[in-house]
Amino acid sequence: MMNTILNKYYKWYYALIDRARNRTLEHSFEKHHIIPKSLGGSNKIDNICNLTYREHYICHMLLTRFTTGNEKYKMTVATWGMMKSRNIKPSSRLYESARQEIIKFQKGKTMLERLGPEKLAIAQAKYSAKRKGQPAKNKGTGQKNWFTNKVLNIEPIYIDVPSLIKAYPKQELKETSLNRVKRGVYSQHKGWQIVSK
Repeated sequence: MMNTILNKYYKWYYALIDRARNRTLEHSFEKHHIIPKSLGGSNKIDNICNLTYREHYICHMLLTRFTTGNEKYKMTVATWGMMKSRNIKPSSRLYESARQEIIKFQKGKTMLERLGPEKLAIAQAKYSAKRKGQPAKNKGTGQKNWFTNKVLNIEPIYIDVPSLIKAYPKQELKETSLNRVKRGVYSQHKGWQIVSK
């Protein structure tokens, strides 16, 4: 069962659900899980009702208002996904509150903690399939892939820091930090390190 706050949004949600259960829509409707599957709901007929497109969107908005903790995060992400898939433009307030809720939940957590082992494995498989057949990033430049350690196999005196920063703009390398790596003050910066031959 969901962790909920019994507030006006909870009452509005179930009033809308009760109204939808007592009517028949012939066309232009979407199936809605009353208790969402991500929160332990099932595909049984008593957990599904037909809603108009507008009602379905409103229900998902209401779910974000009376759930708490991890469940609130899941409902916020689900509502955000619904808006993106249907090309709904959120108001600036809605956008801000959704982003703040997502950031608050994700802060300080690893991908494994955020997604869980099953969803992380699925995400990694999708990324791997997407990258299949494409050349490795930074291939032939003397460095390893950008999301692992980068190794500079040349003498520190020959490293041209500004050119390195220009060559890899997406990594947002800092010149002062790279110079400290070059001088041996830091052991590495964003994975870039000096390796003696």
